[in-house]
Amino acid sequence: MSKDSKYGQTAKVLSFHPTGEYYFNKGLKAYHQRDLYKAKKFLERAQDLEPLEPVIACQLAIVCTDLGDYADSNRLLDKIISELDPYMTECHYFLANNFAHQGLFRDAYKHASEYLKKEAYGEFTEEAEDLLDLITLENNDTEESLFEQD
Repeated sequence: MSKDSKYGQTAKVLSFHPTGEYYFNKGLKAYHQRDLYKAKKFLERAQDLEPLEPVIACQLAIVCTDLGDYADSNRLLDKIISELDPYMTECHYFLANNFAHQGLFRDAYKHASEYLKKEAYGEFTEEAEDLLDLITLENNDTEESLFEQD
């Protein structure tokens, strides 16, 4: 489409169709600026455009965790593991953290252990080990006694 401007020049109207990657990058920028609500909005839009992209879903889950929305974060992380990319093992670590924050120590223990089983030398190995130590700190708890704590 062209339209004459008041200066006699022709202006072109360009259509702009942002991609999931575009919104993902905007979401990351907002996240790094600690504008979590804006980050969530952009990442949700990215996920709408690319629902099968596990990296987008994982970043959205991290933002949800930072906002204290553990249920949405856990839903996204479970979806990644079960449907999108079962090899994204860091999702087990993120789930373990979420469950620990919720006081669901049995589930936290399960996912921290699963992460360590799959990633003995992974990015979050030390943190997962620390989380397991923290969960089992009182009374030398075992996985079975964590049922009672939940």
